Amino acid sequence: MKAGTTYSKKQYKRYYRLYSIVGTIFIVLGIFFLIGFPPAGIMVLVVGIPIFIASRSFKKSSIEGGYSKEIEDFVSTSEVGGYIKFNDNTKQILISPKFKPRILNYSDILDYTLLENGETIETKGGLGRAITGGVLFGDVGAIVGGTTGKRKSVTSISELKIKIVTKDMNNPNVYIKLITTSTKTNSFMYKSAYEVAQTILSMLQIVTSQN
Repeated sequence: MKAGTTYSKKQYKRYYRLYSIVGTIFIVLGIFFLIGFPPAGIMVLVVGIPIFIASRSFKKSSIEGGYSKEIEDFVSTSEVGGYIKFNDNTKQILISPKFKPRILNYSDILDYTLLENGETIETKGGLGRAITGGVLFGDVGAIVGGTTGKRKSVTSISELKIKIVTKDMNNPNVYIKLITTSTKTNSFMYKSAYEVAQTILSMLQIVTSQN
């Protein structure tokens, strides 16, 4: 059984404890039900045993797996929520600290864009194609210009993310996902995510200007 590297050692330890407790409870209840009502006991055991086995895997990962030492020991001088961390001393950023994190040097960042439903609305150089076509953020929704220059009113989106292009030929694109489900453009969630995006873009502009 190979140790996992998707989460940090601390996260694996929390999962180990949770699954161990829940699995043990199900197994005890299953044995208890086997005495008076075997069918129910078997069903409970069928659920509890895999959970308990999974806890063993999480325990192994909490000891032998987890993120690399570089990621575990990353110290931030500034950060934006759980999306990105910056270290001005080592000139590095840590993207997606809580899930599949990746460290980049400031000098490795070639470009970055803000994408909404796959459409570029803001770039490293300023306004994106959609914005030049006409974007209006407000209570009535966003007006986004497409490739034809025509405008359409957008009242909800399903995706808002920042794309970072790096010098890594094997894995050149890194994404910071801000919205992944259908969200109305006049909602608090959308406005908050858009503000976070603007903060991240501004900070990326600062660090790339140092290259």
